[in-house]
Amino acid sequence: MRIPRIGFAFFVLVLAASILLMAGMLSRQEARRKIMEFQDRGTYLVSLMALHQIKDYQAGRRDLMMRTISENTSHEGFLYLFVQDQSGQAAPFLAPGISPSEIPPEVENAALYSSVATQQQFKTIGKGESVHEFAKSIYEGGKKVGTIRLGLRPPIATIISRDRIAFSRSWHSPSWPP
Repeated sequence: MRIPRIGFAFFVLVLAASILLMAGMLSRQEARRKIMEFQDRGTYLVSLMALHQIKDYQAGRRDLMMRTISENTSHEGFLYLFVQDQSGQAAPFLAPGISPSEIPPEVENAALYSSVATQQQFKTIGKGESVHEFAKSIYEGGKKVGTIRLGLRPPIATIISRDRIAFSRSWHSPSWPP
């Protein structure tokens, strides 16, 4: 009588350990997927915004840029958008979540002096907040006239996501046969 109980307890223990292992692997995979999607979205957004002329970023013409930002980022994730001319002077733009002095100088230099799109991850000076910066050169007539820099907070990894809930719901209540 005692051996079957031990066997059953061992089976339950192995089953629980397997479930926990699978949940951990799934959580790590989802976190990696979220980061990849975040990086793709940031690169796409800064590339899209670099297609505009530098004069489109002047004070009176920000409506289009603000709409593009608000449609493609969550309010909590947006930290800053700087447009800098060839000399490095920033046009007054948006930085609601961060002060320019909190950005390490080497991040700015890497963005300004690169001719290709860059993506950098850094911690802010003082607060130590994690930031992803996406930057791309703005060209007009084949000549580099400035750089656009977009700073976003990385996504928060959660154990339960909408995608996972939707998948488990569809898995538990199949619609087959119709």
